[in-house]
Amino acid sequence: MQELELTKSILEELKYIEELQQNVKESESDDITGHMGGSYTLLCC
Repeated sequence: MQELELTKSILEELKYIEELQQNVKESESDDITGHMGGSYTLLCC
């Protein structure tokens, strides 16, 4: 059972990382202002 919990946890981490990477791509394509600016600041600090 513990292995299943670990697998779920890893999958959630991967999903979170993918979302962060997507946010970075959007920030790079936008001016770093507005609502995306907050995400970009959060990622780089």
